Amino acid sequence: MNCDYTILIKPLRANSEFQVRNEFERFQKNVPTYLRSNVHNRIAVGTESKIHEASGKILILNGEIYGEDAPISGNQAEILFKLYNKKGINFVSDLNGSFSIIIIESCNIYFITDRLNTYKIFIREESGSYWLSSNIDNIPKLEELSHAGVASYLINGHLLCNLTLYKDVFTLDRSTIYTINGCGINQRKYWDYLFEYENQSRSDDDLANELCHILIRSVKRRINGDEKIYISLSGGWDARGILGIVKHPEIDHKNVELITYTHGPLLPDSDAEIAAKLAKSAGFNHRTFEFYNNNIKSVIADNASMGKGLSYFCQEVNFWKMMGEEFKSSEKNVFMHGNMANGTFSSFHGDHLRAISRSEVYDNSILKPYQNLFEDEFYQNMITKYDQVYEKVKQKILRYENIVDALDYLDLDQKVPFVYNSWRENYQRPFVKVLSPYLDNDFLDFMRKLKPEQRNKKHILKLALAKIAPELFSISRNTISEPYPDWDQEIRAEKDYFINKLQNDNYLAPFVRINEFSEFLNPVTQALTFKTRMRSVLKIVHRSFSKIFPNYYEIIEAIPMGKKLTRKAGNYIKPKMVFFLPKLAILLSVLQKEDK
Repeated sequence: MNCDYTILIKPLRANSEFQVRNEFERFQKNVPTYLRSNVHNRIAVGTESKIHEASGKILILNGEIYGEDAPISGNQAEILFKLYNKKGINFVSDLNGSFSIIIIESCNIYFITDRLNTYKIFIREESGSYWLSSNIDNIPKLEELSHAGVASYLINGHLLCNLTLYKDVFTLDRSTIYTINGCGINQRKYWDYLFEYENQSRSDDDLANELCHILIRSVKRRINGDEKIYISLSGGWDARGILGIVKHPEIDHKNVELITYTHGPLLPDSDAEIAAKLAKSAGFNHRTFEFYNNNIKSVIADNASMGKGLSYFCQEVNFWKMMGEEFKSSEKNVFMHGNMANGTFSSFHGDHLRAISRSEVYDNSILKPYQNLFEDEFYQNMITKYDQVYEKVKQKILRYENIVDALDYLDLDQKVPFVYNSWRENYQRPFVKVLSPYLDNDFLDFMRKLKPEQRNKKHILKLALAKIAPELFSISRNTISEPYPDWDQEIRAEKDYFINKLQNDNYLAPFVRINEFSEFLNPVTQALTFKTRMRSVLKIVHRSFSKIFPNYYEIIEAIPMGKKLTRKAGNYIKPKMVFFLPKLAILLSVLQKEDK
């Protein structure tokens, strides 16, 4: 269960104590009361293990801490409170878990995030006071939008570098201790994903054996043995790896439910078909679901209400909303996923700008086709402010000469916190406890000690997983991707509904040209239809060649201008998943003024 809180920190006088209150009702302006009573009454209901108060101090835990080889039983907040009294604030450096922590004492208030920002804390400064909350909806916001935040969502589908859609609201940074006192707010990072190459002289087999133990221990410390574990099973390596670990003799968990979502008829060699083969081999119950209910309006509405403009477009939101009701049926249900840093892949052509794009961080060229939809000043401000954030991301990886290091760091710095974790925080964690074995401290520390060649294309990880579950890794991967609806066409079919949405009173409407947007929603042209059909034909040709000769593209790249040709062909066959219309429709719903 999440520990939901909203706190206003207001200085009583310079260099002195702080007045802190918790808001019982959204934006309610109560007579200020001290946090000692209010926050305890608000948060302790149903979450006794999340808060501990003693000696004039309070510790609030959102999330959980993991033990060495098994879950920590008892009041975790009390355990952390004792560690804080014994070691001071630096005790957080040794914590393994998914959490955010608040510690309140007479002169200092600490806000602490875990390594990968799995439990967000939102902050807004207002005239020297600070609003902080676990839920962005509970922070009163100014009407002024963040140009960089809106641009980031429209370009990438998620928010970079701690942005939100609002100019004055941010998320606290990952792996950081924030201190608020009479002198203001200070921050200090206590961990980062920096590469050391300590294991470069060890053999691959030796490293794979060690990683086997790390992975098994990572799962052990997250489960008691009596839970029902749900796993979203695909045909990829990461998900089957999780399946292999829970089936391993050292764990041998019996109560496992495998779920797969798809769209349309089951295709040979698709994710869904390979998942069914894996489930049969493992001997667990497996269910396959259609993820789209043919109601684009509900898809947009659920994305807006659940994703809050923070998470990328969830195409299968109907499925997760449905599963949420099943997840809630028991407190012993848990969901274990296999998302992790993706590593590079065989056809990657290494330069730093492509590395940024590989981590789903795109430049402003994504927005250019839609420039006419926005008022000139607003569009230019979006581009200018977004470019500043994009440059900040680029500078983070230019320090790495090796492209594998650059990719791995960027994935952990941006993709995991703001794509994977934000998505799971909004679409899954409201219903069920979410477990992430591949994000365990020991796993991350092990991986950053490998040389790039050992991390590249998950080399050591695949060796380890094959040792854990050889029968699962003898089953080939999927060769085709799952089909998805044509979301632009789905929205165009409901043109009047979305035009009406734009005309409603929302923060974004003044900056969008309604007439241009209405014209943009007209049915697709014959030329675009032909282009789509040609893309489908080329995909079939590409798949046919890949089955006969998987590395055929290397022959093309050996000729002059061959690499440039394969890049262009790859972008044409599989363009970036922009989803501009769904993202804009989601923003229009999120930014409705009557919902604030």
